[in-house]
Amino acid sequence: MSLAGDVRAEIRTALRIADVSQAEVARRVGISTNHASRVLTGQQALSMELADAMLAAVGREWVGRTREVKTAVRP
Repeated sequence: MSLAGDVRAEIRTALRIADVSQAEVARRVGISTNHASRVLTGQQALSMELADAMLAAVGREWVGRTREVKTAVRP
């Protein structure tokens, strides 16, 4: 799987764990539900900025080089 595919999979997993729908994460990050669906299915490019925003919307963050998603720690 490509890095982009890994990121998409991690976002989908984070959404399932947080029990947040694609529609809700789209609302939280300010994009359409259709856009969220298209980027998460690989039909449209996923920028790291959008990936970070989607993960942050459910309290997670991408730790890129280690290919690991962690719960965001807020000071």
